[in-house]
Amino acid sequence: MGTHPAGAGSLRILTMLKKPLLLFLLQALIWTGADASGFDRGLSPKDAPVFMPERTVFCGGMFSYRNLDASDYRIAITGDFGLEAYTLKATPFLYFCFADNQAAGLKFSYRRTMLDFSGTDLELSDDLSLSLSGFNLLQHTFYASAAYRAYMPFRGSRTFALFADAGLEIGYGQSRSLSGSDDSRNGTYVTSWEYGLNVAPGVNLFLTNTTAVEMSLGLLGVSYSTKEQIRNRVYKGSSSGIGGHLSIDFPSVNIGLIFTVH
Repeated sequence: MGTHPAGAGSLRILTMLKKPLLLFLLQALIWTGADASGFDRGLSPKDAPVFMPERTVFCGGMFSYRNLDASDYRIAITGDFGLEAYTLKATPFLYFCFADNQAAGLKFSYRRTMLDFSGTDLELSDDLSLSLSGFNLLQHTFYASAAYRAYMPFRGSRTFALFADAGLEIGYGQSRSLSGSDDSRNGTYVTSWEYGLNVAPGVNLFLTNTTAVEMSLGLLGVSYSTKEQIRNRVYKGSSSGIGGHLSIDFPSVNIGLIFTVH
């Protein structure tokens, strides 16, 4: 009598079940795809309760100012030094709701930065010290952007909503920096162009029927910039670069006030 390998019976059974098993898995995938295509989480702005009605016009602005003033200050190995700096930013905007909870608009920004460092001495040891001369920087930049905003009311509220703001931005800036002192004074003048895409989520809270406050956070941004530099009115240089960020940067939180016209 002939003999068969010990696993031949099991192999034959698996071969017989292979085709029905594949058909069952294929049918399960078809059912899953059909169910998923008909599922709606209700996250579309069109399906949400109306927070900003169609044809609403709203305008407003954001303003921020940060100041630093330190005189005769001493840190670790440094001698007394003076530092004064501030950053000012103002952003007016205008939006039009082309559909419920969806708006398109224009934003303009002005940013000014000043830094004045009087210089200090670095005391590395009793016999070794270095002197840092003064440095002064003045920079201002103008921005314009076309923006899109979508609102998502929180639990159907008409006074509180989340929103996402995305904008294509172009900016032009100038800066002047001076370093050194007396005969060794050096000056650098820079002009720059910047192009970017920014996304900022935020929250909106209506205080009255037409007045609201909002807070947004610069979460995501991609930019391309070019710079032209002239040093001491003689030496010229240029640079360009691509940058981006994806982070929760709390100093970039913006707080503003808006007014609506229905």
